[in-house]
Amino acid sequence: HKLEWEGRGAPPMMKRRSWKAKTGEHSSLSGLLDNLTMEKATLLMSPDFEVVDVNDYDIVLTDIKGETIRTLEIDGSTHLSEAQTSIEQVSVSLNGVTYGDYSRVLVRAVLSAKQKSVNAIMLVDTGSPYTFLTDETFKALGINLEEQPSDQAFIVLVNAQRTKAHLSKAHFEEVNVLGTNFLDFCELQVNYPKKTARITIVPV
Repeated sequence: HKLEWEGRGAPPMMKRRSWKAKTGEHSSLSGLLDNLTMEKATLLMSPDFEVVDVNDYDIVLTDIKGETIRTLEIDGSTHLSEAQTSIEQVSVSLNGVTYGDYSRVLVRAVLSAKQKSVNAIMLVDTGSPYTFLTDETFKALGINLEEQPSDQAFIVLVNAQRTKAHLSKAHFEEVNVLGTNFLDFCELQVNYPKKTARITIVPV
């Protein structure tokens, strides 16, 4: 079977998840994977597929709260502490941990905007097509959200990578979320037995 999609990395979050398989010359999984390319492929979708609008997107988190994030320390840095590394020297790797009963992947990112840089603990969500920052995080970066539309996006640097970020809301309003609009340009490694994680930005 041959499975294809269009775009880089994983396909975006959808309201209904399903795949159509097209019978082809490759019947084995290895043949399927060999035939896929990240740069050019076609997603076979039914007409009722649609990307979740940012205003409708939600993550139900029962185990990760703002107070949880503020108590964590990764790489010797706490949440929203001042980043000491300049943008030119920031690492292309984001180190992290797995946390809690659900083994959530949390990483330390260096966020920069308006000549300010802070360390931020972020939840890695490979199912989210968007990256979200909390109101507290935006304020730490000097970004004023007053009188802005609820779906307004801002460009911030995540470890020197330009990334569009929206405001965290609903059930995850106290948690920063790193979505696939950033992860599409990265390698993600998770070692669950050792409770460690690492994201490496891949040069394009």
